[in-house]
Amino acid sequence: MKYYCFLLMMLSSFTARAQAPACDTFTSAYLQPFTHHFSIENGRLNGPGAGRLKEAIAHSQFTVLGEYHYSRQLSHLTKALLPWLQRCAYRHFAVEVGPYSARILQRLSAEPEKTAARLRELNTYYTSRYDTPIPFFDGVEDAQFLAAATNLGFQLWGLDQEFVYSPPMLSAELLHLAEGRPDHAEIEAAKVAFDSLFSHLQQKDDEGIKGYRMFKELTEHPITSLLFSYFGPEDTEAQGIITALRKTWDIYDRNDYRGGYSHAHRISYIRQNFLANYEKFREKKPKVFVKIGALHAARGYEFGVYDVGNLVYELARTNDSRSCHIYTLSRYYYEDGALSDAVKERPGGPAAAFRMMGKKDEWALIELKPLKERLDSGSLCLREGPELNKVKFLAENFDFVLITPADAEQEPNYEVSK
Repeated sequence: MKYYCFLLMMLSSFTARAQAPACDTFTSAYLQPFTHHFSIENGRLNGPGAGRLKEAIAHSQFTVLGEYHYSRQLSHLTKALLPWLQRCAYRHFAVEVGPYSARILQRLSAEPEKTAARLRELNTYYTSRYDTPIPFFDGVEDAQFLAAATNLGFQLWGLDQEFVYSPPMLSAELLHLAEGRPDHAEIEAAKVAFDSLFSHLQQKDDEGIKGYRMFKELTEHPITSLLFSYFGPEDTEAQGIITALRKTWDIYDRNDYRGGYSHAHRISYIRQNFLANYEKFREKKPKVFVKIGALHAARGYEFGVYDVGNLVYELARTNDSRSCHIYTLSRYYYEDGALSDAVKERPGGPAAAFRMMGKKDEWALIELKPLKERLDSGSLCLREGPELNKVKFLAENFDFVLITPADAEQEPNYEVSK
């Protein structure tokens, strides 16, 4: 009897498996119904994809553009989106630079028509001596969207640590704050000594000496201490710069000392900076546009942290509002005048199916909600391995994948070679 029951159970199991519908296989063709194209003409977004994107932005409190850096097309898109963002009551623009670098950018763009020239002057001065002091704002197209943002009344929020090459620029800010003081000449001499120290330590670091910790030495050096000693607790602006530099150096030092294990400290700082700005306007439930590397833009847990993308998602849920998360990719790319196709170069890559939707002359916007629904229901099959991880990650943590038209690196906005 027991054997008979066992056979019935096995037959039932086989019958159920035979009757279960086979799930669809994930290919680029599967994405076709969820892909909408658009173009940018004379600074305006046109086409079905534009309507979908603008609608998502309008109904969200936070829009997070998860970019790949130094993209000419994404800077064009940012400039084109800003008028719509402003029309939808966005007034704050969070970027992947330090808080004090953001203040400098805001100041340099105070007269929008002079933004490109002033950024060019800043970039040229520091690049010729050290390197770019503010990342992701050394291109002509960067200056164009920055000028547009200021002209539309956006307030910049700097989220990240100050950049590795920013100390001479920020020491100049300290000197500027000391104008009119009787000890100005002494502070200027201390600033010159500090800049010389930074240059020396940078050269030493470039030698690749095993175990050398540039930022530890910079933090603890008497020349650094002397410059900072001229500013007391009452010098709140100066103390803010000093604190930002010390925090920045701590993050970089952890990276040197622990072989890259500073990510969690950096993300914690990014979240703190976002919240510090957000708290000023919390009661008004401010709408914020966040332009940041795609690494930081996801909902959920990634690389051992809950990044700023997840923070805005949590804030939106608290406010009974929404956040819109966009992941960007390129398919076609110009380099040294030659056009390459990432699909041909990496046909088996986990992002190849998404890139297949890309066109040379149009943007492709891929909706991810239908993809997530089919994954959740089990009606879509994914191969084990990188494809499964990538596709599930995107579907669960982003609303759209955005593929640029043929892209290229931005035109440099400085007069010397790095």
